[in-house]
This record gives sequence, structure tokens and C-alpha cells, in this order.
Amino acid sequence: MGRIPSVLMVLALLLSGCTPGPTPAKAPPAAPAKAGEPAATPKPSAEQPRYGGILTVSNISPDPQDLDLVSDHRVPTLTIIRPAYSGLLQYDPFDHGKIVSELAERWEMAPDGKTYTFYLRKGVKWHDGRPFSSADAKFTLERMIDTSDPEKVRLLEKREAMSGITRVEAPDADTVKVTLKLPRGSFVPWMAWGSLVMAPRHVPPAQLASTPMGTGAFKYKSFARGSSLEVVKNPDFYVKGRPHLDGITFYIIRDQTTKMAAFRTGQLKLIRDFLPSSVKEIKQNMPNAVVQIADKLSFGYFGMNATKPPLNDIRIRRAASMVVDRPAAIEVLAEGFGALGTVMPPGEWARPQEEILKLPGYRRPKDVDVTEAKKLMAEAGFSSGFKTTMLSAARPDYERVAVFLADQLAKIGIEARLNLIEFAAYNRERAVGNFEVTAAGPGAAYIPDPAGHRKYYGRENFVGLKDERIFDLIDQQDAATDKAERKKLLWEMDSRLMEQAAIVILFWASMTTANWPEVRNFKEWSQFNNYAYTDVWLAK
Repeated sequence: MGRIPSVLMVLALLLSGCTPGPTPAKAPPAAPAKAGEPAATPKPSAEQPRYGGILTVSNISPDPQDLDLVSDHRVPTLTIIRPAYSGLLQYDPFDHGKIVSELAERWEMAPDGKTYTFYLRKGVKWHDGRPFSSADAKFTLERMIDTSDPEKVRLLEKREAMSGITRVEAPDADTVKVTLKLPRGSFVPWMAWGSLVMAPRHVPPAQLASTPMGTGAFKYKSFARGSSLEVVKNPDFYVKGRPHLDGITFYIIRDQTTKMAAFRTGQLKLIRDFLPSSVKEIKQNMPNAVVQIADKLSFGYFGMNATKPPLNDIRIRRAASMVVDRPAAIEVLAEGFGALGTVMPPGEWARPQEEILKLPGYRRPKDVDVTEAKKLMAEAGFSSGFKTTMLSAARPDYERVAVFLADQLAKIGIEARLNLIEFAAYNRERAVGNFEVTAAGPGAAYIPDPAGHRKYYGRENFVGLKDERIFDLIDQQDAATDKAERKKLLWEMDSRLMEQAAIVILFWASMTTANWPEVRNFKEWSQFNNYAYTDVWLAK
């Protein structure tokens, strides 16, 4: 492909007048795979997949800090280097509610729910040709468990994913055994997380940070900071006939106008997680483009410090939660692209929408909630309201949340003075509980499981919530390996969290993606998963 173009060169290419081709028929998605079996591949169709071509992609993410995906799970790293890696498990790229195999051909849970055995694919090679084995998997998992190195501060969510592991064994070259202190219903969902990948034990982590190497369908080629990253086809990939593409180029373009222009001319074939306001532009001006709206596993929320008067009064917190117009929050803050929800993430654990609409804070018409909120304020001795300070970050996405919430709280007399500070300082102040109300940007649920965002409401929550029943329910549901039993415990926990109203969910955001029709076998889902591109192909 030659030298990687810079963002300015991408702009220059817009003058080329490239236009997208005709709209071919789409290949159907794969049949769902059964848990513990290899991931299904797309069914053959009248139009057979083609080999070759470079997929050009742009995400909304800025530059990654480095390219070591084992230590840095964040979106900028994940979205551009994941094609070079594989995990033991993955979420099915065509049926996102299912967990299927990647490097592990199958897996088993012991009857006591505390031991998981992963049976690895044979013949898998690292990109340098050396064999992948259970020793590499053991090395990687133990690296994520280890918290002794202060440089591993970036592993916070991975430490949560690895929580409760007491031992990792490699009884033979093709078997990995993981033992937990207690049964954990979220263990397998965490193991399928997009950034929980395997790394070679023979390559130092410092080297992976600049020259990543995995077992994925694509091999790292080059990275030009602030411009682009290239990966190329791995001819020795362990799935026969994959990948179809010759390579992928990820362009790092933060400016939305530039991104849209490059997509319009066909320089970009796929744009992921762009601003929702661009959907209308695409539908009007690029009618052949395919727009996908999917669950993002990100949520809008705000927090109230349960240790600071008068917010330590549960009636005040309930009133504040109740008065906020959540559908208005979706329109104003998510530009109409989101869904009502509670702490439970979208998917199998979520409450039905018809049930959510009956809950305080979600009811329509809104005056029912406003009237009840004012009554709670009066009962707490604040019928005329009170003044408070709302901490947020001095950046547009956070400030929008703060302004919206201040306007909402004013309806019951809560006058919130905005304190907008530098982002790093905001994070420090919030972490130590030095706030009354905090208006945050998006929260992140890394997997479609309630454990994916437990740091917001678990024992170490930042809002000072102390509710032993909630914490007991967290432990009980996580020890439940039966899904029906776990859902019952989770919904009880969810109800109690809404009653406590210290962390208040406004909505669950949607992810907006667009591609030209020649991009086949790509189904969008989540900003934290589905970045392997193993089955994607180009029709021209």
C-alpha cells in the first residue's frame, strides 16, 4: 500500500471524486454457534465471499497511548490493534448475545462452578511463526492478575475481570485450567471481552507496546501517530480460508467534517462510532450507504454523594432522580440515539421497556414524577429547594450533561452551581468523593453483563453509597451460575439501587456506524467488542 497517508493527505484525496459502487446483495449472517463450540462462519450464499482488498476504517478514537492491548484495554488501543490478536473466547460477531470460541475450541465448567478448563486449538502460531500454547495463555492471565507493578494501573477493569482467580494451570500444551475462589457467573462473559487477548510470553511487554504481535487474522505492519495504523493479512491464520481481506488501514481522524468527507468520497469504507448528528447527513446525502445503529454498552448518568447533607437524605436523592426527564436526556445528550434503561445493560439482563416505563423517573406524562418529587422534597424539609455545587469536567461533552441536569433539578428548587474543572482534576476529585453532585460524561460497561460496570455501584463506588444488602446481592448474583437465579438476584439489586438513587442512569447510548455496501459480513455492536474483522470481505 506504500507510505501511510496523513490526515491532510486524506483531505487531499477528497478532490479525487471517488464515488461508491452499486448496491450488491448482502451475504446473510452466520447461524448462531453453541456455547463451547467454534464460532460459526457465514452461510454460503449465491454471492460467494471474495478475497483481496484493503478495508479503510475510521473510529472516533484519538491516538492510543501505546499498542499493548494486554495492559491497555481502552478504546483507542482496542479499536485499531484487536485484529492482530485473539482471545480464548469471543462474543459471536453475528449473534452478539452468544459467547463462542476463539483460541479455545471448547470450555467446561466443573460441577462446583469454581474451575474452568479451556481446550485450545492445535497448530496455532504467533505472527513470528512460533507456536501458541497453554503456557502463553497462563502467562497472559497471570500478567493481568498481578497488581504488584505500579505501571499496571491501566489494568483496573482487567483486574475486575480477573477477580477471584486463585490459580492458573497449564497441565499440557493444549489445556488451560482456571480456578476461582468462588463460583462466578460473570467469569465467562469477562473472558469473551474484546480486549482480553492472549500475548506471547517470549516477547517483552515493552516490545508489544510499540510492535504488537498476536495470533489474529491480521499482522501489525506500521503505525504513524496521529495518522493511521496498518495491519495485513496473516497467511497462517488458524481458521482455514480466513481472513478474506488483504489488510485494514485505520485512519485516526477526530474531526467529524473531515471524517464525513472522506466517507462520502469512498476513501473510507467504514466509519464506526461517529457523532449521531451525522446520521441524518448520511441518509440524505449518501442514500446508498448502510447505517447501523447498535448497543454501545455506554450510558449517561450522574452521581449524588450519599455522605454529604442534604444528599445523604434518600428522599432528596429519589426526588432528584425522579424529576429528570430521561427521554429528553436521550434527545439532548444522545441526539436521539439511545434507549431507556436501568443499571442492567441492554441484552438478556435488561428489564422490558414496558416495565421500565412504569418506574418512578421514567413515567409518562412527566408531571406525575415531578409532583411526587416535590412531595419528597417537602417531606425532607426542603419544599423551597436548596443550593448545591455540581462538579463536572471542562470539556463539551461533560458540560452539556451538567447544563442539562442543572436545568432539570431546578424544577424542584435544587439550584446547582456548575464547577467545571480540568478533566484530570475532575477525575481526582470525584475519586476521593470531593463533590456534592457530579455530572459525568459517558459511563462504560465493557461487556453486556452487569459486572461490566460494577465499579460504579459496588463496594468501592465513588458516591459513598453504603448499602450492605446491595453489596450482598452483588456477591450472591456473581456466585450464581444458573441464569434464572442470577437474574432474580440482579433485578432485586437493580430495584434497590434505584431506590438508593446515588448513581442515576439517564439512558443507554447507541453506537452509530456506516459502511458502503461493498463491505460484507460486518454487524456492528459495542465500542468494546467486535473488532476482529475475521469474516469481513469486500465485494469489489
